[in-house]
Amino acid sequence: MELEKIYYQFGALICHQIPDRTLHVGGKLLPVCARDTGIYIGMFIALIYLCLKGRWKCDKPPKLTLTVILCIFFIPMGLDGITSYLGLRPTTNMIRIISGCFFGLAIPFFMIPIANFKVSAPNTHPSLESYKELLILGGTVLLAGLTVHNGWIHNWWFVSTIIVFTILFIYFRICYTIVVQLVNWPYIYRVLLAGLFESIIFGMLFLFRIYVFPVLA
Repeated sequence: MELEKIYYQFGALICHQIPDRTLHVGGKLLPVCARDTGIYIGMFIALIYLCLKGRWKCDKPPKLTLTVILCIFFIPMGLDGITSYLGLRPTTNMIRIISGCFFGLAIPFFMIPIANFKVSAPNTHPSLESYKELLILGGTVLLAGLTVHNGWIHNWWFVSTIIVFTILFIYFRICYTIVVQLVNWPYIYRVLLAGLFESIIFGMLFLFRIYVFPVLA
């Protein structure tokens, strides 16, 4: 299908798509590798949680102990990637997706407050409030990672759409965070400018993939 091809081409902009490092769902390879799959699944779960809890306008990170734990979530993926690429130890797709899930889970709890942070007024709404929430989220991403890795879900479109739209949203949110620091325009114009910046970024990635990557390969 044409849309399926678009998903794969889109994934190729940000991922190596090496087959033995990419998971199958419903008998087909996902658009990105196992590690990237974990990252964007983790981000998706965190973003949905923030929406459900009404914290889309949160303006401060969690308290120190929760922030430290979230920062620790970054470490396993970094260690796995560095040690495996250096040939110090083997790794597996199970390790890639689970470490990626926890890495991705932590990012929105910092990214959203940064976007909403107020310099000239108090910031009183943390993105994460309790250890119980963190425990629930940790269990959720672990289950999600295992579900995809072990083939407990068979709908390729469901998983792939979550990945693709999370990528699009994360890039847009980064662009929007930059835009609001640069201009004090009405909301709709800031959204349009952020969308333009995102389009430029993906356009540059596309050109790199077409003209530069084949040369490097």
